[in-house]
Amino acid sequence: MKKKKIFLFILIICLINLLFVKNNGVKADNDNLKTIGTYTLSVPVKVPKKVYVKEQLVDYLKESGIYVRTETTGKFFWKKTKYFYIANKYAKEIVYSREIKNDVDSMIFMVKELEKRVVEINGNLDKNLVLGYIRSINVKYTDFQWKMIAGSLDEDSIRKINEKEKEEIGIRIHEYFGQFVKEIDKNGNSADYNKNLHGEIRECFRVGCNPVKLIDPSNSNKNIDLIHMFGSIDGIYYNTSHNPFLIGKHRMERDIISWNGDLQTACKNIYGDLKNNNIIDFDSFENQKMKLMFNGDYGCSEDDILADLDAMNVTKMHIDHDDMPISDSLYSYYWILANNPKFRYRTFIKTILIDEEYPVKDKSEIARFEFEICCQFNIIKVKNDYFGFNYYDENIDVIFSLMRGGDYTKVKFFGEMPSISVRGFVVKSFIEYIEDNL
Repeated sequence: MKKKKIFLFILIICLINLLFVKNNGVKADNDNLKTIGTYTLSVPVKVPKKVYVKEQLVDYLKESGIYVRTETTGKFFWKKTKYFYIANKYAKEIVYSREIKNDVDSMIFMVKELEKRVVEINGNLDKNLVLGYIRSINVKYTDFQWKMIAGSLDEDSIRKINEKEKEEIGIRIHEYFGQFVKEIDKNGNSADYNKNLHGEIRECFRVGCNPVKLIDPSNSNKNIDLIHMFGSIDGIYYNTSHNPFLIGKHRMERDIISWNGDLQTACKNIYGDLKNNNIIDFDSFENQKMKLMFNGDYGCSEDDILADLDAMNVTKMHIDHDDMPISDSLYSYYWILANNPKFRYRTFIKTILIDEEYPVKDKSEIARFEFEICCQFNIIKVKNDYFGFNYYDENIDVIFSLMRGGDYTKVKFFGEMPSISVRGFVVKSFIEYIEDNL
């Protein structure tokens, strides 16, 4: 009986340890977690201050309704009378402070603080202003083609938010989000951070050419491109202005601004290498697809893909359909994801099938998902091979602009479509990546 009790006690201790370890993994308590700074919020408070005046002004001040008081110092011959009144001086008092890290909890907290600033200067919680503010941190997401799809930026309001933030002594909102982009390149030249709109980052918060990475809450060894995600959310969000060349195709526009755009870029770059004989053995190349496809060499890193998936999921699940602040939508999504890593990939399949361009009847969910991805690259899968199929006009349709080497805004004959083998390779790599994580 005694042995049974000892065994039971050891078993309970082991279970507790297992639960503790699992919980640490969810919270991303590892070497990748960094402290970025301390965010503080202060409010003006009245601080009583003595204002000393000359004796000759006492009567005048009393007549003016000021209550003048006296103060005696010293004794005997050294005795002196001083006259003063009490004035209320406004000073800053820190209400709270919080240590900010490169984790999702800190990110959501900073989005919520940004939302408070938006309400202060705008009178209401404008989601487009919140998204535009974060997107505009990276100057790449402010050019003409991004404005065409993700909407214009309210630069006056963005500057007002930053002006308000100057009152705070801790890390400021633009300095926090600025941590996730390169401020300078390796040669010391200006890089991705939008200094013209958001101003200088103080020396203690500069990252130079080594930006911080947002840790994936479901796998602490992976990262999410934070600004890329908010740029995609801004484009996917149905209340943003639309590209006039994609009227009636906002569903396609949402894909181009996120996962589809990254895959098109990879197609273009891989095809360019093949044409220049930089990749000779295509079969060998295909065997290394996961390594080559998502390491960023072809403009499509896993950091980007995770940002694309999360942007699509959180926007179509929450931001499009409810009145919650964006911070609450992010919390609702990442709360589930932190405890269920497969949720990201399963939800992405669901969001793709919400607006099927070419619905297929009597097929499984996975088969419909694969077919939908293929359609967007003008290919069709027959058994294990891919063939060309003209769902769209490859020469003039704007949805293929990135693959042809252009941008979202041009509708004309230009560039060259990547080969079917390249498009098939990229699509197959992406589909397998999603399905391997289900």
